[in-house]
Amino acid sequence: MKDYTPLDKGLTAINTPADAATYYLPFLVSDKMDLMAIKKELRQVHQFSKADISLTAEILVREHTRHAEKHPFKYAREFQFGSGIILIGAGIVFTLFLWKLGFIAALPFAGILGGIGLTFRALRN
Repeated sequence: MKDYTPLDKGLTAINTPADAATYYLPFLVSDKMDLMAIKKELRQVHQFSKADISLTAEILVREHTRHAEKHPFKYAREFQFGSGIILIGAGIVFTLFLWKLGFIAALPFAGILGGIGLTFRALRN
């Protein structure tokens, strides 16, 4: 059995399905354990009955769904930051390209400003 460090140091025992759901939800959300591994650990380590394991699984699925609704995309911050940097770079390259052709347009500058906005938004979050 894998050795998992407890996330909640104040939790002394897991006696009820609610305690188990509170304890194992961070493991489920962070993908350190899946639902089957949690059920197996509840059965073997904590000696839960089938009814308690089923109730714990229902609570975990409900809370995991609620967490997924609140945080729909795990890497939104990194995606915004990367998109902002790419948009800034593309705006600069497009500006230099148009400058070389003898044109000055507002579109590349809007792209650069949009990229700066995305980058700052990602850093703020």
